[in-house]
Amino acid sequence: MTLVEVILGILLGGLFHRTIELTAQVALIQADLKIIRRDISLILEPGRPALDDDGMTLDR
Repeated sequence: MTLVEVILGILLGGLFHRTIELTAQVALIQADLKIIRRDISLILEPGRPALDDDGMTLDR
């Protein structure tokens, strides 16, 4: 293996690792937004069941 191949391998490995980290962060943000939407729905319409994006009732 040449030095160039080693350097490219390290760079691509780091990029792949960073992509996985960002994907996980996006999933956490989406989960937080779902909770925030539910909470807002409970505040604005306390008598109605909270719904998610698909129109399914969420647990309170």
